[in-house]
Order: sequence, then C-alpha cells, then structure tokens
Amino acid sequence: MKTIKLFVTMMLLGITLGASAQMTASELNIKASKTAKKQAKVYKKQGWEVAPGAIPMEKQLDRSYVMEFDTDLDMQCKYAFGEAISTGQFYDAAKLQASELAKSDLVGKISSEITRLVETQVKTKQIQDQEAQSVAAATEKSKSLVIQKLGAIAPVLELHRKLKNGNVEVMVRYAYNRERAVNAAMKEIDEGLKAQGINVDFVQ
Repeated sequence: MKTIKLFVTMMLLGITLGASAQMTASELNIKASKTAKKQAKVYKKQGWEVAPGAIPMEKQLDRSYVMEFDTDLDMQCKYAFGEAISTGQFYDAAKLQASELAKSDLVGKISSEITRLVETQVKTKQIQDQEAQSVAAATEKSKSLVIQKLGAIAPVLELHRKLKNGNVEVMVRYAYNRERAVNAAMKEIDEGLKAQGINVDFVQ
C-alpha cells in the first residue's frame, strides 16, 4: 500500500491545480468586500504590498475569500489552499522558495484524500502486490513530467514586504479545485498503470 501512496503523491505534484491569476475587467470593477478591505489595511500596516502592475491587494484577498467559502452540492469546499512565507536577500529568491513551499503545502493537503480514494478502489478491485510494484516503477518515470507541470500553478495571492534588515519576505497562496484534482489524479493513475500493461480503470 505504501507504493500506492507514493505513486499518488507524485501524480498529485503533476496536476495543474492552480486557479487562474487573471481576472476579467468586470471582476476588477466590482468593489472589494469590507472583509477584504479590512484585512488589506492590516497587511499594509505590516508593510505588505503587491508587485507593480499586479492585481490590487483587496481584489486578491476578495478572490481568495470567495474561493474559500465556495461549496459543492455536498457542502464540501470546492477549493483548498497551499500557502507559505519565505525570506531572502533578494525578491526573486524569496518568491521562488515561498512558491515551492506553498506548492508542497497544497500537495500535502490533497494527498490524503486522493490516497483514501485510491486505497478504497485498490481493495475493491483486489490489486495484487506485483501490480503495486509496477506502480512504483511508473512513478520514477513520471518525475521529469511532474517538475514541468508544477510551473503551471498560478497563485491567488502574492504579497511581499521589505524587512528592517534589508531582506525581502514573500507570501504566496495557491488554490486548487478538489473535484478537478480527484478526476485528474485518477486519470493519471490509470495512464501510469496502463503503460505498465495493467488495466485497472480508476476513473469512474
């Protein structure tokens, strides 16, 4: 079962889960909520700001809040988040580290749910240990593809501030769609197994 968990975690890294960083003109023209404005004031007092030309802080926070409270028919949150704060001597270095940590946080939050679903199907379909070993082999081959796909995840919130010691601190928040994550993960698992000659059909 550990090999199944390893495969699922690696596949999750390869899924494009981020919400688009772009906003339509109509969305930008809508006034930010009081909650977003209040939180933006707190952040700004703490020295946080957005990059030049970026979406205003209030709008980024508004979008994040809307996604946070958006639920499906089962009252499950449609989105989950991965976030991190990192400090560096230079902005680019701090942003890169914060992005990687936030992506890892995002993957960690969804891996348990996907693993549970996979384990249930593994028991139902009675997958043998030999087939599980093939899953581990497929995982190794997918690492290069995983790294490429990570770059497609866009942040829903990105702030930075200058510290008194001259360093830069960057805050990044990513979002993913839970249903899309589950469906994409199952498809990736099926394709990985079929490449090894194993037809399981996790996709419902």
